[in-house]
Amino acid sequence: RTDSAGVTYLAFLEKRTSTYWRGTYDEEKDSSDIYPAKTETMVRHFADANGLPLGESIPEWEMVFDPHSELRVDFRERKINTFQLTQYMRPAVKKSIKCPPTVFKVIEHVLAKDVESIEHFMNWLAFIVQKRDRTMTAWVFQGTQGTGKGLLMNKILMPILGAEQTVIKRAAELTEKWTDFVDGKLLVFIDEVQTSAYRDENSYIANLKNFITEPTVTVRMMNKNSFAVRNYANYIFASNKPDPVSVDKEDRRFNIGPYQGQKLEFEQRD
Repeated sequence: RTDSAGVTYLAFLEKRTSTYWRGTYDEEKDSSDIYPAKTETMVRHFADANGLPLGESIPEWEMVFDPHSELRVDFRERKINTFQLTQYMRPAVKKSIKCPPTVFKVIEHVLAKDVESIEHFMNWLAFIVQKRDRTMTAWVFQGTQGTGKGLLMNKILMPILGAEQTVIKRAAELTEKWTDFVDGKLLVFIDEVQTSAYRDENSYIANLKNFITEPTVTVRMMNKNSFAVRNYANYIFASNKPDPVSVDKEDRRFNIGPYQGQKLEFEQRD
């Protein structure tokens, strides 16, 4: 049901995961506010409260993540695109001759002021923002605590790409069989990486390479059937260790940033 303000109320069963969902889509703002429901009763209560007729059965819809499509809700195909433009993606593209100084200071410090690494990272990030696709390479940030790795992710990259379209995981979590964190993501930040600490290091690295380069990935969720999705995710690995990832000399999938041994400091202002 769409009200006079252009807000559409949605209630459905997602057919891939057999999960109930309910919420709204605002066409004017081009934003959705949809949440899972534990039971059919919750869906029906939501529908009744918002004047949404459901009938005897809950309709089946499909949820996809497609950053290349501008269509958010397709009533004919019964499909919802969960990708959302951030405030930094909406304005018309303007040519910029320099990076905002505070942003540049963080990036410069994380990469130990190495000019070649900074330029390469800027181009890598520009590709993600402009093409909204996987680069098929990943970055490794290494340095002592407080060098700005987390700050870069939380305060710069996450707002640019969207909080719902980015995620932070600990390296230890990659050994678990659940991989639902890759679904609907443009950027995955893996913290506390040290591949040599794992008994089967080769297998661990092989899984990382698969996430970085493969066009599709298998999503495994607890108590749900697994399914394949298009892979849009890019990866940044961060570590306080001097040996975060074991990489062959001929491997082009990892961009290794120089080790930063100094903490990031900002000038105090009154």
